[in-house]
Amino acid sequence: YDFKAKAALKVFKKFNKAHLAISIANMESLLRTRLVYPLPGVIGRGGINMFYLQFRRLIPRKTNVSSFADLLIYVMNCMHEKESACVNGIGLIADLTDFSMSNFSIPYMSKFLMLVQGRQFPVKVECVLFVNAPKWFGTVWGIMKQMMSSDFLKTKVHRISFNDMVRSHLQRGCEAYLTSDVFLGRRNADRIVGEFIEERKALESKRILAGSGQR
Repeated sequence: YDFKAKAALKVFKKFNKAHLAISIANMESLLRTRLVYPLPGVIGRGGINMFYLQFRRLIPRKTNVSSFADLLIYVMNCMHEKESACVNGIGLIADLTDFSMSNFSIPYMSKFLMLVQGRQFPVKVECVLFVNAPKWFGTVWGIMKQMMSSDFLKTKVHRISFNDMVRSHLQRGCEAYLTSDVFLGRRNADRIVGEFIEERKALESKRILAGSGQR
């Protein structure tokens, strides 16, 4: 597959290794806000697994930028534990429903876009779907476009409606796996997040026990 060794090595040398130590113990409370979480069963074009970001839950005065970055990194890193994600990449549904200027901050948006472009942490994000942007979003969009490389913006970023997302960017039938946070989503979002948390607790506990047994 298309592995860009030089680009990966550049990021690997620069990223903060402390991010690898982020665990479910650090992230559980933020995950339960349903700001960012994986969407099991929701598959994008090219067979990529999708995750979800609800921008209206990002309130800069309540969540500091480092905590937001840690949560985003944690979810993406968990998804990359599967070989398919390392090969095919992952995708993001960035939900802008009810987005307001109280949710916008240049430092937060800059950090978000740097991370999904793989500039500050080694991830392979193959598509970012900005869904249901408000009509006045053009001004904010103009600022955001300056924070993205021309190639990333052209090939991986889509500003679309919910219907366009379902029709053109997800595999057929995947809308049935969308959570209640998404327009017409059917699955209970709290339950999906709770299952992810319990899965991570079990997995990370096993790793701790395995590590202690090797000493």
